[in-house]
Amino acid sequence: MSVTPPPVDPASRAPGALEDGLRRGDDLAVLDALMARYGDVVLRHCEAALADLGDGTLGAEARHDTFVEAFRSLNPIEALPDPQAFLLGIADAQCTLIRQAEKSRRLPREALDVTGFAQDWQAVVRWEIEVILQEPPEGPDKANARRGRRRPGPSIWPAVILGGISLVLLLVMWRYT
Repeated sequence: MSVTPPPVDPASRAPGALEDGLRRGDDLAVLDALMARYGDVVLRHCEAALADLGDGTLGAEARHDTFVEAFRSLNPIEALPDPQAFLLGIADAQCTLIRQAEKSRRLPREALDVTGFAQDWQAVVRWEIEVILQEPPEGPDKANARRGRRRPGPSIWPAVILGGISLVLLLVMWRYT
């Protein structure tokens, strides 16, 4: 399965693109606007937070994970009063996860050459988002998502089964008494 990322829309760099995307509910347009406007800020923040680990690529990895998680968080959001604070909060959480993973590493990490590392990082994020959008949902709501509806509430079947078992036990006990 080959997924080609959509081309970068130059309109996503426009000042009102973020607000327009939020108003329309177009999460991909919002993501493009966030990446265009705050990508370098998030990268500098992540590089500073992970500088002591000695690998320059960890900041770029944290930036990538930040924008993927931001996309996952956009669905219920209708307004984003402070997009930079929103992204930096997610970036801090991603840096913490990377720091924990590096702390539990058994072998030392070799520093990588960062020249030319993920020049088109936005295309990589868009590609991962497209893959995420194509994945079926996981968990107990998988069957309900396939049917196109949500589970309305608790099921009555456990109570019916328990009542039936109780009735059978009462009848057996009544017969032998």
